[in-house]
Amino acid sequence: MKQHRTQATAQEAQELQKRQQKAAQLQYEFSKSWNAYINDKSAPKAQEVVAKGDQLLEVHKSLGGRASGALAPSQITLRMDYAKETLAKDAGTLKRSDDSPFPSYKNAKGQTVYKIG
Repeated sequence: MKQHRTQATAQEAQELQKRQQKAAQLQYEFSKSWNAYINDKSAPKAQEVVAKGDQLLEVHKSLGGRASGALAPSQITLRMDYAKETLAKDAGTLKRSDDSPFPSYKNAKGQTVYKIG
């Protein structure tokens, strides 16, 4: 015998709609913070990009990775990585290595990045 689940289905659809609206709002806020960061690559702007990106990726996960929007999760992560590099530079990790005339730092992946110029 088939059970009726119209109430649960309607409630589930409403929850899905709320998460999709939240994803759209966060997508807008992330884009706005990214544009602000591009115009002013300061630590507070970079921190905001990372924070909004984390929130947006969490909503993407709650939607099963099916969130639609202008940016794919990989693009969000890439932009967050740029902001994290700015934070790493501002944190005083930029230093001269013994064998190079150029200052360098280690990024989040452990790679050495040289600052030339």
